[in-house]
Amino acid sequence: MLAAPPRPRPGGTNLEEKPRATPRFAHFDRDVNCWRLSPPGVSEARLACCLACDTPAKVDGRIILHGHGLRARVLRGPLEPGGEACEIEVLVRRYQCQRCKAVMMVGPRGLTPRRYLSMVIVLALWLWSACTWLDASVRARVCPVPSNPYAARPERWTTLRRWAKVFADARGPSSSPETLRQAAHREAQRCRAQGPPDASDEARVFAGAALAHRGPSLLA
Repeated sequence: MLAAPPRPRPGGTNLEEKPRATPRFAHFDRDVNCWRLSPPGVSEARLACCLACDTPAKVDGRIILHGHGLRARVLRGPLEPGGEACEIEVLVRRYQCQRCKAVMMVGPRGLTPRRYLSMVIVLALWLWSACTWLDASVRARVCPVPSNPYAARPERWTTLRRWAKVFADARGPSSSPETLRQAAHREAQRCRAQGPPDASDEARVFAGAALAHRGPSLLA
């Protein structure tokens, strides 16, 4: 049985979900590629308790968290260090609590409630901040969908700044204010430090982000 993820703490640096009182998304300890090849069954992926009311998954032998079908999720970005940006579909498991009727999803490691893996997000921020790539180059590296040439500023990818703002806001009040690019660099360096030291920078960032970012996220 999958253990329930920790509750998000104020000021945490989780990825890609709007702040809310109760997280409704949990990760199974299996990467996307392994999940696609061998997805866990209903019993294997079931959480230990409801994420909304904390009722155990089983009470007196009765299952409280019922399997609630599968939902297709579209993912964008490279699925491994050095991989090409692609768009794939992944089926995540849903469960419904029979006590409070809350519905929650369980997906592979790194999956976020939107379209980018947490590892892809941090990689993009690394390329943008540490490697000083232009927005268009970062987007081409992690997003398979071309930018809109008719946008007001097609040379800018505003998603990068939205991601970076999460880490800037999470820092809280500080005597030394930082730019969004500096906030992105700080978080990318933190993740890189957790990656294998003998690997390339991209592999270190990718692996480190998988370790540093687990559970529900604050980014929308």
